[in-house]
Amino acid sequence: MMKDTRACAYTRVVWIMFLAFPPDFQKDDYIKVAIASYGRVLIWFTDAHKSRIFVHALILSPDRVPRSLVVSR
Repeated sequence: MMKDTRACAYTRVVWIMFLAFPPDFQKDDYIKVAIASYGRVLIWFTDAHKSRIFVHALILSPDRVPRSLVVSR
């Protein structure tokens, strides 16, 4: 009998910090879309600096994480 073993596409759990993230876009849907191309959000939060966001995420590969991000409508 064979076991059902599925490979997980996500390889790492990381913390990502977004600087100057617009306060109007600090909602679950926008943050999930910002990370969707290279990972999946586990949890996110802001601190005293309202334009900074910390995201705990599963990512596919560190090479796929972009160095910058443009947020717009």
